[in-house]
Amino acid sequence: MLVCAIPFSVSMHHHRYFLGLATSEYMPGARVRYKCQALYNMQGDEYVRCVNGHWTDTPTCIAPCTATEEDMNQNNIQLKWKYANKIYSASGDVTEFDCKRGFQKDPSSPPFRAQCREGKLDYPRCIPVGTLQLKHNYRKFNTHSCDFC
Repeated sequence: MLVCAIPFSVSMHHHRYFLGLATSEYMPGARVRYKCQALYNMQGDEYVRCVNGHWTDTPTCIAPCTATEEDMNQNNIQLKWKYANKIYSASGDVTEFDCKRGFQKDPSSPPFRAQCREGKLDYPRCIPVGTLQLKHNYRKFNTHSCDFC
């Protein structure tokens, strides 16, 4: 009869831990339940079982996204809902953004409804108001050729 050692001890790096009291060994068929830290989504079964001296696959905890003030400032955006002080979002959640005052949506920007994917947000971008008009006017008036310029 093969017993299992203490289940994979989950460090802060893995953002999960098992519930219950740890013992030095577990009998075949013993179950241990894992839990993720707040805002982390569990992928896989929350229960692992001791089988032939080994634990079944442990779950993975998927990281949330952090919409930082610095990242939003770099992209000239802000959270769309002023009353929502939502800076953290779980993987799969959608966060909505708007341009800051004096800025407009960059035509090449990702969508302004950004979905958190495993700890990463694809931030939308805004450019200063009038930037698009300046580019349009430059192309409009810079269409002639000049042999002596």
